[in-house]
Amino acid sequence: MKFSLRTLLLVVLAIAVACALLGSRTEFARVVAASVYNLSLLGAVVAMIYRQRAQRAFWIGYAVFGWGAKWLKFSAISRAGFVIHEFLFGPAPTNTIALDRYHEQSANFYNIIDGLEAIVVALLGGYLAKFLYQRRELERREKAKNKSAGGAN
Repeated sequence: MKFSLRTLLLVVLAIAVACALLGSRTEFARVVAASVYNLSLLGAVVAMIYRQRAQRAFWIGYAVFGWGAKWLKFSAISRAGFVIHEFLFGPAPTNTIALDRYHEQSANFYNIIDGLEAIVVALLGGYLAKFLYQRRELERREKAKNKSAGGAN
């Protein structure tokens, strides 16, 4: 599998944006992460309709896994979110005013990580569906090739 320079730069940009969102822990970052996630799921439905073959399989897998993650609240990373948050930003303060702000930022952090995690799950589903489609097509071609080679004898 080959990746273009454009694809590499887009992946690096996506990772940088995700890190910036996680680092900010603001309400705005939470809304951005949720919006990107929801728009990507809606875009996947449109892409399923208008794409063909392996690309269609990818978008079907993306949509199925993405909507499934949304509906089932698949959040294995979020369960570890507390540990990640504490590692990145330190333990909870003892001051009551600072503690309220800390809890607000923590909740935003967990919501952001939920959205980002669901996008990753959706991407994994898309690549799994594409892989299975390509494997099925390869088996079909080999079967047709063997059938035609057997009929020639």
